[in-house]
Amino acid sequence: YQLDSQTLVSAKVNNICQVGLSFQQLLRPGVKLTLSALFEAKNLNAGGHKVGFGLELDA
Repeated sequence: YQLDSQTLVSAKVNNICQVGLSFQQLLRPGVKLTLSALFEAKNLNAGGHKVGFGLELDA
């Protein structure tokens, strides 16, 4: 979903019950921040979840 001209939020569920979430924000022209997470929906109390971030710089 496009929240505004600089922010994007997305979610996805695959066939093995993994839930992926993503947040992208344009910080300034040429600089984009991405935060993401992947959760095991079948086993939320156990570990093994993944989180990440990315910083994209355009020259």
